[in-house]
Amino acid sequence: MLLPKNAARSDTALNVYGCAICHICSTHEPELASAVAAAFHIRLPGSEGARLGILLQQLLASSKFQRDLIAKTRMTVDDASTGTAFSIHCMLAEGLVIISCTKQDYPTRIVFPNSTKSKGLLAELATHATDTLGSEVFTTGAGMGGTVRKVQLAPRMVQLLEHVCAEYEDPGNYDRITRVQQEVDDVRGVMQDNIDGLLTNQQELKSLQGKTNDIANASRGFYREARTTRRTMQCQAYQLHAIAGGVVIAFLLWLVHGFIWGDSDGGVQPTPPSPPL
Repeated sequence: MLLPKNAARSDTALNVYGCAICHICSTHEPELASAVAAAFHIRLPGSEGARLGILLQQLLASSKFQRDLIAKTRMTVDDASTGTAFSIHCMLAEGLVIISCTKQDYPTRIVFPNSTKSKGLLAELATHATDTLGSEVFTTGAGMGGTVRKVQLAPRMVQLLEHVCAEYEDPGNYDRITRVQQEVDDVRGVMQDNIDGLLTNQQELKSLQGKTNDIANASRGFYREARTTRRTMQCQAYQLHAIAGGVVIAFLLWLVHGFIWGDSDGGVQPTPPSPPL
């Protein structure tokens, strides 16, 4: 069943996908599957949650699963057939089967704790199931072997289950190793960000160095062109000065020649005109 609108719900990516409380009605023939009554609390939204609910029903209806659980009293089943990889953790508690579904990398030591200081996820769910529900809710109206009868939970019970799932959503709150690993991951993330920043700065420095080299090359080329242009203009100026100087000198020589050699024609007097006849 889905969580009511008035109950708290985690908005982040889920680590705990849901839980279930079941009761297996034993049969006299061990090779046959027993009837199961179960109440489901699925936290996954949409089609993923629906597929998880169907998978849980199929698993509970399996005679092999029932025999293995009764023999081991607690076990974990990994599955990825629905497209979402998750682990199904199961435990027997006072005639009830307590199930939690988590990510596959969720620490099992939090689900099945070895320390007496922490009850663990399944133990917390079992406490609410036995204290609030009890097995009587599941034993009435038992179905046929190999079937799963859904039990509708009251809103208050749904909120209790959701509260436990939300409390164990962050494994670092209940596991020192996970908490230290999270701190290491945080430090690693900061270091990775610093390294990425250094690499970005290095790339920007390389780009800036390339632009500086281009500007330097352009400046050297401009300097060479300016020097060549200046020399060309100087040569042209010198040529103009030389031409102007030559013209001035030629003009001065022409004037001096007129003054100095203007009356130097051998002192020959002009021939007077002949008298008239």
